[in-house]
Amino acid sequence: MTSPQPRRAPVVLVVSDQEWSARSLESILMPNGYAVLRAFTGAHGLERARLHAPDVVIVAQSLPDTDGLALCRAHHWAFDEGLFTLNTNYEVVVSPVVQRAKIRKFEMRELDGKPIHPPQREIILPHPHALEWHRENVYRSTET
Repeated sequence: MTSPQPRRAPVVLVVSDQEWSARSLESILMPNGYAVLRAFTGAHGLERARLHAPDVVIVAQSLPDTDGLALCRAHHWAFDEGLFTLNTNYEVVVSPVVQRAKIRKFEMRELDGKPIHPPQREIILPHPHALEWHRENVYRSTET
């Protein structure tokens, strides 16, 4: 009879450039049986996620080197597929394709009309011309 394998602690990756915030989360998670990894930039967070395959990733809404869309594969894909876009006020506009869908894709309908959280560095904010191009060439404004 073999002895059971010890269960691995769930791994949580905390990505935040605010050390006090990451330490606060760590002080709550570790005593409750979670292993905690920390990263202080989006690039470092992606690197650690690829290397350690965490069970959960907690990402600060604003990082110095990237935005949340770039870190979320599902939303990045949906943006690339034209399932949503951003208007001139940086508010989410969900495609009618998603609005009429019977399945709930990433709970995206609830995002419609909500503003994005702007990155700390304005240079990372999507350029208005790029968003205009996306709205005209990628966004699915109709079902075709």
